[in-house]
Amino acid sequence: MKSDEGGVFSERGSRKIHCSICGKPASAVIEGKAYCYECGSKIVRERLRAQLEELRRRGVVSF
Repeated sequence: MKSDEGGVFSERGSRKIHCSICGKPASAVIEGKAYCYECGSKIVRERLRAQLEELRRRGVVSF
């Protein structure tokens, strides 16, 4: 299998889905949009950082 094949989006008879940011083959769907590994991990990291900051602001966690 080539590096640009495989994953959940290349099943037999289906068209390949590409990242909505950079155009690479997608590996995940986040809130209805397809993302490659790199772009998806950036989005997850940013959202997790925002959630942790909000919890810290509320005094629920400290670090």
